Amino acid sequence: FGVHAERHERKAPTLSWMGSIQVMQGRGEPAEKALREALDKAGGDEREFVLIWLYLAAELNGGRGREAIRPHLESVDADKLTGAILRFFDGSLTREALLKRAEEKPAMARLDLAEATFFIGAQQAVRGQREEALRWYRRTLDTGAVPYREHTFAQLELQRGAK
Repeated sequence: FGVHAERHERKAPTLSWMGSIQVMQGRGEPAEKALREALDKAGGDEREFVLIWLYLAAELNGGRGREAIRPHLESVDADKLTGAILRFFDGSLTREALLKRAEEKPAMARLDLAEATFFIGAQQAVRGQREEALRWYRRTLDTGAVPYREHTFAQLELQRGAK
């Protein structure tokens, strides 16, 4: 996987996936490296998701999540859920406000709640608060947002937590 990707120009989506998987494996340093490279190549919505995963990688890699995303927050759309998640990570939005934002649009509420609850749990996980993370991952599964990778990641974390 990594060797093959090294031979070719790595694109932002590939780097983002690599980084997110490495975060979920608890590998902060290689995740942060891949995500910083993805950030240089990404645009639009993809860039905001890269920033979310970069925050988690940098938290794993020495508790520097806020430091990693802060220079980029001005370019983030605060009206979108990804912007709200980043503001939550930065500490400028409360957990309650993030969850309220996720429920704002009835047609998207189930999917937005899956993302919000997953990333709340992921923040807890990278900070070593495993039981609290598992509680949020259960809430992610409760949304039934099966097509989202956050749902799949939450399911895997709950399976790992049960062992």
